[in-house]
Amino acid sequence: MAQVLSLQEVFHSADTRHARPAKPPQRTTHKFKTSVSVPKRGAVTPLRKTHKLNSDVSPHRAVSAVRLMRIEMGGAFADLLNEKGKGSGENEMGYVGRTLGFRTKDLDDRDLRLVTDVVGGTIRWRRYLDHLICSLCHDERVFRSMEPLLLQILRIGFYEILKLDMPPYAVVDENVRLAKAALRPGAGNLVNGILRKLLVVKDNDSLPLPKVEGDDRTQARALATIHSHPVWMVRRWTKYLGQEETVRLMVWNNSDPSFSLRANCGKGFSRDDLVKQLQVLKVPHELSLHLDDFVRIRTGMQAVLQAGLLKQGLCAVQDESAGMVVSVVDPQPNETIIDCCAAPGGKTLYMAALMKHHGKVYAIDVNKGRLRILKDTAQVHQVDGIITTVAADLRTFAEETKEKYDKVLLDAPCSGLGVLSKRADLRWNRRVEDLEELTNLQDELLDAASTLVRPGGVLVYSTCSIDPEENEERVEAFLLRHPEFNIDPVDRWIPAAFVTNRGFFASNPAKHSVDGAFAARLVRASEQRNIMTYERGESLSLSLWDSFHVRTPNPFTHRAAKEYGQKAKMSKKQWLPRLSSALSRAYCSSSASSSSSSTSFPLKHVTKSNFESALAELRTHVRAADFVAIDLEMTGVISAPWRESFEFDRFDVRYLKVKDSVEKFAVVQFGVCPFRWDSQRQSFIARPHNFFVFPREELLSGGPSHEFLCQTSSLEFLAKYQFDFNTCIREGISYLSRGQEDEALRRLTLHDKRLSDLSNNSEDGEGTPLPNLTDVLFINRMKDKLSKWRSGLLQTTKNDTSQCHDTSTDSKQQFQTVFFKMRPAVSLSGFTSHQLNLIRMVTKQHFNDLVYIRVCGENSWSEQLVVYTDAESDKALLLTEVKNEYHRDAEKKIKAAIGFRHVIDLLSSEKKFIVGHNCFLDIAHVYSKFLGPLPSTAEEFVSSLNKHFPCIVDTKILLNSSHLLQKRMKKASTSLSSAYLLLCRQITLGVDNGSNSGSCPSVKVEVEMDDTRSTDWNSGAKHEAGYDAFMTGCIFAQACQHLGIDFNQHSPSPLNLALNENLEKHINRLYLSWINSNIIDLVTGKQIDPVGSNSRPSQRFSKIVFENVVLIWRFPSKLKAREIKECICKVFGPTSVASVFRVDESAVLVHFSKPEFVSDFLLLKETLEGSNDVISTVHPLSGILDRGKTCAADYETYKEICRSPVSRALLADSADDVVGLGWRRKKTMDLVGEGHRGDEGRTSVDEEEEYESSGSCSSRDVVEVEEMRATHM
Repeated sequence: MAQVLSLQEVFHSADTRHARPAKPPQRTTHKFKTSVSVPKRGAVTPLRKTHKLNSDVSPHRAVSAVRLMRIEMGGAFADLLNEKGKGSGENEMGYVGRTLGFRTKDLDDRDLRLVTDVVGGTIRWRRYLDHLICSLCHDERVFRSMEPLLLQILRIGFYEILKLDMPPYAVVDENVRLAKAALRPGAGNLVNGILRKLLVVKDNDSLPLPKVEGDDRTQARALATIHSHPVWMVRRWTKYLGQEETVRLMVWNNSDPSFSLRANCGKGFSRDDLVKQLQVLKVPHELSLHLDDFVRIRTGMQAVLQAGLLKQGLCAVQDESAGMVVSVVDPQPNETIIDCCAAPGGKTLYMAALMKHHGKVYAIDVNKGRLRILKDTAQVHQVDGIITTVAADLRTFAEETKEKYDKVLLDAPCSGLGVLSKRADLRWNRRVEDLEELTNLQDELLDAASTLVRPGGVLVYSTCSIDPEENEERVEAFLLRHPEFNIDPVDRWIPAAFVTNRGFFASNPAKHSVDGAFAARLVRASEQRNIMTYERGESLSLSLWDSFHVRTPNPFTHRAAKEYGQKAKMSKKQWLPRLSSALSRAYCSSSASSSSSSTSFPLKHVTKSNFESALAELRTHVRAADFVAIDLEMTGVISAPWRESFEFDRFDVRYLKVKDSVEKFAVVQFGVCPFRWDSQRQSFIARPHNFFVFPREELLSGGPSHEFLCQTSSLEFLAKYQFDFNTCIREGISYLSRGQEDEALRRLTLHDKRLSDLSNNSEDGEGTPLPNLTDVLFINRMKDKLSKWRSGLLQTTKNDTSQCHDTSTDSKQQFQTVFFKMRPAVSLSGFTSHQLNLIRMVTKQHFNDLVYIRVCGENSWSEQLVVYTDAESDKALLLTEVKNEYHRDAEKKIKAAIGFRHVIDLLSSEKKFIVGHNCFLDIAHVYSKFLGPLPSTAEEFVSSLNKHFPCIVDTKILLNSSHLLQKRMKKASTSLSSAYLLLCRQITLGVDNGSNSGSCPSVKVEVEMDDTRSTDWNSGAKHEAGYDAFMTGCIFAQACQHLGIDFNQHSPSPLNLALNENLEKHINRLYLSWINSNIIDLVTGKQIDPVGSNSRPSQRFSKIVFENVVLIWRFPSKLKAREIKECICKVFGPTSVASVFRVDESAVLVHFSKPEFVSDFLLLKETLEGSNDVISTVHPLSGILDRGKTCAADYETYKEICRSPVSRALLADSADDVVGLGWRRKKTMDLVGEGHRGDEGRTSVDEEEEYESSGSCSSRDVVEVEEMRATHM
């Protein structure tokens, strides 16, 4: 998403047909149902074209007020800045007339500049102004019920007095006139009183602003109000940049933006020519310190426009940060370059100009209209000969094309947090949830763009954001997925002040006085790796030269960088020591013909075919290990959207949601990685194992097969990272939990009892119905056959045994003489189960020396026999032998069916120190799948879990709780991949710590598989359980090193990490949910407060008293959370509702400020639904109740719904299934008698933007929750 501001998007152009629409604001401070076009004196008919002229009203204030209203209704900010205010009723003055009911004088140039300043400034300072207006109102309710137009007039007046330093009393007089003319005299009086009150507190220097004190959240809210930014932005920036840097950034965002002009060298117009023109126009300017073609101006843009410099294509409006992104691309003549997401095309035009009409630039974008503008502009700039526009989605284009390009620029869609000074409304339109959607899109576009790069080609990823999650973290995640790409440091093209430690370009507005931007240059490894060997006088081949880079002595300009690249030569002594490192890192993923020592990651994959041998080896490794890291991959995380963990979920409700997830989804991969400290090599030895598991039914007990859910997004995620579903299902290791094993043994005991009772006559005929005529005939025939067979046995001599065999076999082979346990027997085949029961009954009733036996064979095959015994003692002995053999075989099958649980038993019996990353869900799966059903409460769960796994550490808690580790990670994201890249960089690169003297000390880790150790390998597959377990263990090892733990202290015996004082406070503490930093103590089962500033993610709601919460569902779907709140507040008072949380489209949770409001609301609801009078129809709650269709209940009912296994798509459908009929009146009557308890909630202007919740909380650090779905972080 190119953020270069074109002429049409910034200044007062008359043509707005192609203006770019901005995203409508998601949450505005005030919303209204009626059109703002309705004037004070009744409706104006659409056919009315003329209005009375009111020359007493200031035209710039009238236009500003209307523009502000239109922007708040969803109008595009850039569009409205373009409207000039002159002409017919079709232009803005006509719109002003229709809105206010009168006309004002046309705007002159001074008025136009004032409108731009007032509108832009009022939007920037909206939160600050609203806080002051609310504070100076007599009652907060006056502010909340204020008409939209009246509020805009007050905002304008406050802004002009406080920020523009206009004459105070002139401002008061003009705004009072506007309020009276546009609204009514009373509105003018209110404006007069509030503005005069402002003048008093301003003169006394006593503006009612909050103080920056208290906890982090309170300070963030105060800073957000003082500097007028959303709270979530302030908290996020404070986390990454620190408070001081955040304040400087907000000051920059609120300042008047400066603009840069780029001379169009493609048209032969140099910067010197541009400077001469600006001098003639008397426009103040200064030369860019960073780029040759750029000039910076702060004022005088109107003169540039009127002179036609932009219209003639002699220059373009483009920020220096965008120009430096083009410098990173380094376009050269005769190259083929593709600009992804190109519109509006500023970077495309600049690259084409630098290529001097030789080469090709393909501009791809989904917006055909913007591409047409780009094409027209290219003609004006005379570079259209090498630019080709393609209207397509990059992802589709990448799949369909087979072409490869020299260079690919992906200027990805982003949050735009680096250009807030130029986009005044963007800060209010952005939500923290947007980052989650954007990062997913950026990953997809990066993957698509990478397929377009030829071997040896360049991929440049850029954004106009300053958020690390959109910048560095996206690149690092991309490199994990695509090891064929390597970072190419940008210091050859960009001044050193803009180059990060990782070799990326990053500009900070407050630090560099340019827009915030980011760019990473990535080189794809060449397929041909025939590297020339250096021998006396021979030089390195170009491909090797490109694999490492000379750090230039600060080339400050694009031209200087190119000259330096031509002149710089590396001496033999300089490049020879770096040859080995360059080969191993830059070409680790190239063709197999390479002589590089890098190999694939040594991960042991275990299936049922090699499970026994792998288990035997693992036993030895686990017993010697100092700790064992684990990770799981599952078929899903949430069974319904409302099963997601929300901020409004109490501690016990969060556990129930985890329990529901564990019970419904399956584990398909289990990573186990033992780590052992080797004191001689001063390194950890890791042995990662990747087990494929599948809940196959090994014991065919006649019951239903295992069932589990699959979440489509989870399966797509696994498929994205090449998960082998065929291996999992065909070769996955089955398992039995201890509870299932106990049940199987219990069934075996019952079977033994039945075998013991075979000789009990009391069971004759039990279970067999009274015989009918057919059965009687069958019984007589079987009795006759058995009698003849028995008689034949007794009469046959030893020499005539074969005769016995022949005479006892019928034509259908149903009776066949065999020997069982050295005894003659008849094998029964071809009979139904009912017939076999009849044969058994005949044997029991008529033959004392014959025994009916059922013998189970392999693969569930069974054989029915009638065995002859020559005495009662022989009969008893036979039954005992059969019973014991069956018991042995059944126990053997049960033991074999235990399968993968042997690994869990091993970890449990050895009481090993278990390490996971955000692993509560993993641990819950381990308990449910391999130990037994999850208990109903968290307290019971941890009490039982602690007996099996006494020591568990969550590395995410460890990283968030330690200030030392946060400083080491520079307060970056603590997701698994990010933490691994930051803390384990030497392991990632496959180099020793000593090879990089500038880095912090790190622990060496060697991987051993099949008695072979390695420290040099390619990156493993992210989200493969075995590799994720390895990364988790490496993070833990590095964290221990930074915490000062001496691994040699207890060597050579295993490290007793559980007793280490530096780790003790982090052991047995897991995140129950990242959304609200709920930490569960695995010793007590209680919730504990997080430690460390990074352990407290942003919360959108004040402290929640759950006894004050009501669940409402089945209300009209068109109602929004804010409208529900307003309906309730009309009845119970403006402060009765602290907040409303939308769970999904069918249900909300309403947080009342007092507990008595809960019972009052439910009782009133029941009363209104039982009444059919006029009052119930016009009552304020009627909009919610929807004629009796709406349901409501207290928080405990919500808990019971979460406890239920019902998981329909909407909470309302699940609630109806769980609660049932006839419950509402009983609930209401129970609530009438309840006492009043709980804390009084609070509502303030600061919380206004928090009422409208999306119902989907994110991490990924709210954005980090998606990482829990996919990788469990």
